[in-house]
Amino acid sequence: NHHITEPWRFVVFESQEGRESVGKLLQQLYTSACTPAKFSQAKYDKKLRGAKMSSHLIAICVGTDTKNPFVEEVSTVAMAVQNMHLMATAHGVGAYWSSGGVHRVKKEGSSADDADVTNAALNLGVMNPKELTQFLGETLGNDEPFLCLGWMYIGDYHGSSDKEKKKWPTGRRGPIDDKVV
Repeated sequence: NHHITEPWRFVVFESQEGRESVGKLLQQLYTSACTPAKFSQAKYDKKLRGAKMSSHLIAICVGTDTKNPFVEEVSTVAMAVQNMHLMATAHGVGAYWSSGGVHRVKKEGSSADDADVTNAALNLGVMNPKELTQFLGETLGNDEPFLCLGWMYIGDYHGSSDKEKKKWPTGRRGPIDDKVV
């Protein structure tokens, strides 16, 4: 991007303990964002199971104290994540970006006390739950404002270390002709 801001902030959780703490946080965020009528035990359990099954979990964050338009900073982070996907593929491991549990949309009348909000994100009405901001803020160890965009789960998707035995997942994308005019 212009101004060479390098807005990406990645927090890598590699240890079993670290991944479990992320999984438990995601369970907590799911419970607090979900009404009892819509609560799914299967979704709740999947939060911790996915974290434990991954070899690495990476919090994908964007620094928000910038002179660039916020959408450019988010796009720059997305390009960095795409590069991470390409590297994972080159090394024969699976990776995916999940945004589950990291965003809340600002509702009329809500305040910064409801969640941690940065000026750029506030203009878009997007914020992180306060628990998430505190959790990642402690790890980042600085006071720079940021917005977590999601989590990258990385791991061996079929349990085989032999690249030749792995069967790549089948894509579900529609034809490109439907997207390009």
